[in-house]
Amino acid sequence: MRFRLRSLILAFVIFMVACATQPPPVAERQQRIERAQKDLEDDPIVQARRAAVEAALAKEERPKLIDGVELRLRNDYIDSDYQIRTLARFELRNPIELRADREVLSAETDIEIARLEEASLERRVEFCFPAVEALVLEERISIYVEYAKRQKSLLEWNRELRESGIIDEMSGARFELAGRTKLAVRQPPPSVEPARISIQLPEIGQSEGELVRTIDQLREQVRAHHPSVTVRRATTKSYLRRAERARARRLPGLKFVDLAYEHRTERSRDGVAGQLAFNIPFGGEARADVARFEALGRQSRSEAIAVVDEQIMLGLRALNDVHDFESRAEEWRELQRLAENAERIADHWRDSRLAKPSRVASLLDSAYAARIAVLEARELAAGAQCTLLAMTGVRLEAWPREAGSPSIAPN
Repeated sequence: MRFRLRSLILAFVIFMVACATQPPPVAERQQRIERAQKDLEDDPIVQARRAAVEAALAKEERPKLIDGVELRLRNDYIDSDYQIRTLARFELRNPIELRADREVLSAETDIEIARLEEASLERRVEFCFPAVEALVLEERISIYVEYAKRQKSLLEWNRELRESGIIDEMSGARFELAGRTKLAVRQPPPSVEPARISIQLPEIGQSEGELVRTIDQLREQVRAHHPSVTVRRATTKSYLRRAERARARRLPGLKFVDLAYEHRTERSRDGVAGQLAFNIPFGGEARADVARFEALGRQSRSEAIAVVDEQIMLGLRALNDVHDFESRAEEWRELQRLAENAERIADHWRDSRLAKPSRVASLLDSAYAARIAVLEARELAAGAQCTLLAMTGVRLEAWPREAGSPSIAPN
């Protein structure tokens, strides 16, 4: 009988261990963590969120079916018979509750990973606009250097004409003052700090196909990729798992198992004994927890829907700005071609002395204005890309496109 009892206890313990085992999705999580940290490994905010993820992962290791053994030893005399009794008590958790507890902790880890992704996106967007500013400034400096070189050659020509008496002193002074003023006003500020993330200004006419700008596509992309939605989706999952754990706590379960060995020195024989203790809850508190967590889950689900709706309109505006830039590619390309041609003509007329410096300068000013107009259009499109990333969590190069299909989104 004792042998049967021991076998029953051992089989029951093995069954509960098997029920409580659930391997975590390690590979997928690691990929998400690595993507979130890319290019931001030294960022303190991202580091803080990574530490929170590590803490959540460590916490997942806490729930155990058996986390220790209580050992007791007693010796006494009964009717001149010396007796030694050893007892091993295994406190057990309900395997259904244990599984639910692990799922709760897994959901909490998913929340921390989503918050890491959210922090990563916020930092990328925060760095995106300064990166665009730095690239635009670099291009503006390049445009200005070429413009200033030509303008200074005109000022030198104007000085020669003034000294030789070909033009009067007043005309020469007026041209020099206007030229020096333009150089001073148009000179860009010094270069700023290099970009902390990799980004490029959009080039003209390099897109393949038209951007899909429908509301349904925007909603799908935000729902699938924006970390703020992912956080709330993981929070919803956490509340539902907590509700399941609360339901599990309403079920009766094995509380502990005792295994005892008794050694007697005289008349009685040695023996093995055991006992089981069951916990039978009434479930009133658990029922209240189930209702509470289910309500919180509905709240978090509604918040996720609200986040999607909030992001859509600004995302659509950003898409339209990029579309406007791409759809006017021929116009920007023509402006660039005209500016290059104007600069060649201006150089030829200056070198050949075919016109007054003021006429050549006017042509150079028009070429400079055309180049700046193209650069400002590229800057607006790059800023729209940053906004699109902030609103949807998707980079422009990964946004869906369809060749030859007109968009139906309103401007």
